[in-house]
Parts: sequence; structure tokens; C-alpha cells
Amino acid sequence: MESNLWVKMRSSIGPSVRMWRVENVVGTGMPDVLVIGDSVVTPVELKAVQNYPARISKTPLLGGRGLSPAQKNWHKEWQANGGRSAVIIGVQRDVYLIRGEHADEINQMTAPQIAELSVVTSAIGFQWKQIELFLRGAL
Repeated sequence: MESNLWVKMRSSIGPSVRMWRVENVVGTGMPDVLVIGDSVVTPVELKAVQNYPARISKTPLLGGRGLSPAQKNWHKEWQANGGRSAVIIGVQRDVYLIRGEHADEINQMTAPQIAELSVVTSAIGFQWKQIELFLRGAL
């Protein structure tokens, strides 16, 4: 499912933002995509969930598909050294961007909590434009 999210990201974000899918065999926890936009570097982890949970306000959205301990540690270390990172979560047609500083708590968050913390709004059609602005350092 993350590969579908990557395809959508690549086709939705303009050419002013350069992106590379990272297949890291050297270390664990490195995010899936390295992004450079307007001299701003943002590693991005992609997470995709097929459907919202039935108990949307009670059940964590990512559950077992969330960040691994190595991924959480990577984001924490990156942030501690002055970097910025993000997690993009795709659910059905919705897309959320959570700043990497929240990596430690993201697995326990419900969909409404993720939506509230998201840098982008839930307005279909504007999500990818807002994500592009974030990746260029404008948000």
C-alpha cells in the first residue's frame, strides 16, 4: 500500500520538489523518501491504511502498521540534530502529514487525533498542494 502512496505523492507534487525513494539496506529506520524543496531537506516515512477503523474515535489508526521502534528512533535522532522529518499517512482518499517530532506517539493516535495534528487539511484536492508547501519549507 505504501507503494501506491509513493506513486500518488510523485504524481501530485510539482517539479520544484525533488524526491527519491530510499531503499536502505545499510541501516534500519531510515524513512522511505528523501525530499529536497527550496533547499529544505525532509525525510518522509510513508504509511498507508486501507480503511478507517470501525471505532474511529477509539481505535488507533495505524495500529500494527505504525512506525517500528527503529523508525521512531531515527526520527527522534534526526530531530535532536536539528533536522525536520515527516510521516505521510494515506487512508482511502485522505492524506495526512504529521511532523516527525510526533513519531513516538503516532502509533497510539486515533484518526481524529491524527487529523487534528496534521499539517494539511482534509479538503480533498488541496492536500497534496499543502504537502508540497510543507516540503518546500513554506509551512
